[in-house]
Amino acid sequence: MGQKKKQVESNVLFELSRMMVPRDLLGFFDIAEVKELHKEWQIILWEKQEHIPTNLKGFSDVVLDGFAIR
Repeated sequence: MGQKKKQVESNVLFELSRMMVPRDLLGFFDIAEVKELHKEWQIILWEKQEHIPTNLKGFSDVVLDGFAIR
């Protein structure tokens, strides 16, 4: 029962976070994780793979910061 309750809580946090992140951002990012901390929530976003230029996908030293400079 404990595992199911934790999963339900996680799903609720995820759905609430979708309401808190602007819809425009969700076009470019996926919500990867939601952490409930003592005084805040931490919403971790990952850039959607289809927005990463193909010529940069194989490099480990590329920082995806919105500027496609290599």
